[in-house]
Parts: sequence; structure tokens; C-alpha cells
Amino acid sequence: MLYLLLFLSILFAVLNNILYHKLSELGKYDNFFFTAMSSFVWLAVLAPLADFGALNKAELIFGIIYGTVQAMFLFFKMKAMSTGPVSVTSVVSNCSMVLTTLMGIIIFSEKVTLLQIAGSALILLSVFLCVDPKSDMKMTLKWKIYCVFFFVFAAAVGIIFKLFSAYEASGANMMSVAAISMVICLSLLSFAIEKKPKPKRIHILFAVLCGILSCFYNRINVFLSGALPSVVFFPIFNGSIVLFSSLSGALIFKEQLSKKQYFGILTGILAIIILALK
Repeated sequence: MLYLLLFLSILFAVLNNILYHKLSELGKYDNFFFTAMSSFVWLAVLAPLADFGALNKAELIFGIIYGTVQAMFLFFKMKAMSTGPVSVTSVVSNCSMVLTTLMGIIIFSEKVTLLQIAGSALILLSVFLCVDPKSDMKMTLKWKIYCVFFFVFAAAVGIIFKLFSAYEASGANMMSVAAISMVICLSLLSFAIEKKPKPKRIHILFAVLCGILSCFYNRINVFLSGALPSVVFFPIFNGSIVLFSSLSGALIFKEQLSKKQYFGILTGILAIIILALK
């Protein structure tokens, strides 16, 4: 059951990445407004499941912190995915799995086997193989800056998930508070910056779809980060996104992958199989 949930989470995350990349073909739009719309979808989905009358301190504090960090994560993810190659962008950001995996081992004293260490090492190797600067892909300075922030906030999200899982608290309550924080934060940023073109219907549709996908896979991940060891969950989740995003970049967006990148994908698939073994 846990691995079925993990598969669904990966599927939703990859579809979300594809939609973000497609945004670059839809013309100019207000980035903050788009992300605020996606965050409002979170609130619409999660609020009916929450019990605000039983809201505790941990849910409130983690919700506010997570909402702020997630807002910045979504924004930089959207910018990075829409300004550079989807395959390499996924690889760079998902290197954050190294930090979250180490945290599980050091802070939570999670036991690891030699097989899990070997699988994690192969995942990391596949990540670096997938980043091939000699491949025929446009990588601008702006895209590289977005990727740096994408990486930082991706790691922060994983760390928050793991810390929250140590508390006896409601994920629905925490994420509902987070959704409120995200909507407020991004709406204020949208109003503060200079006016952008009014959103088209297609932008609103994409915002709703991205909101639904990101809401579901993040809610699943809140549970899985506590139910699975860090050395299993984070490498498989992040590594799979890299692999499937790379494949979607080649198959859907016709990005030209090198032999080195294809070898990296095969290495990653082997690593995921090893990590899934008990």
C-alpha cells in the first residue's frame, strides 16, 4: 500500500512538472497570481477535511512555516521549469534528497543497510549523469539562478515534512494552515509587483490543474515521510521524478538527450529497484 501511494505521488509530481513546462508556451502571465491560484485550490480541497476546532500549536507553527516555504518553492519551481529544460531542471532540484536523507539518518537515527546505501549512491550518480552540459539544451544564467532557489526550497520542504512527521498532529490541519499562508503570501506579492497581463482562461485552467496535482502529492508525502525511512522515501521519490521528467522531456518536448543521460536514466531505474527491495 505504501509503495502504491508512493507511485501515485511520483505520477502527480511528474504531471505537475510537465504542466509547468508547458506554461512557457502560453504567453506572459502574473507568476505570483498563478501560484496563488494553485494555493487556493489547496485550500478548497483540504479545508473540508480539516478540524480547525482541534488545531494544535504544532499544526499552526508548521503550517505557517511550510506555507511560506512552499509558496517560494512553487514559485521558483514554476520559473525554473518554464525557462529551461525540464529534464535537467528536475535533476538539479531533486539533488535536495541528499540533505533530507542525511537528516533522517543523523537526527532521527534511522538504520540503513548496505543495500540502501548502494541504492542511494546509484541514485545520486544517475542524477549527475543526467546533467550533461554538452547536450543540446539552452541553460541561461536566469534559469541557473532559479534552479539554485528551487534546490534550496525543495530541501526545506523535505525537512519540514520529516520534522512534522515526528508529532502527533493532523496533516490535513497543517496543510490547510499552509494553504492559507500560501494564498496570503502570494496574493500580497502579486499586488505588490507591477501589473502583469490579465490571466487568460487557459492560465486559470493550468493553475487549477497544478493546484490539484501539487496538493495531492504533497499531502501523500506528508504521510510517507513518516511511514517510510528517509533513505528509501526521498531517493525513490526525487530520483523517480528526475528519471520520468527526463523521459518526458525527450518524448513530449523533444529535448535531445545524450547517451550519458540515457545511461543515467537506466542507472536510476536500477537504483530505485534496489531501494524498493526489503
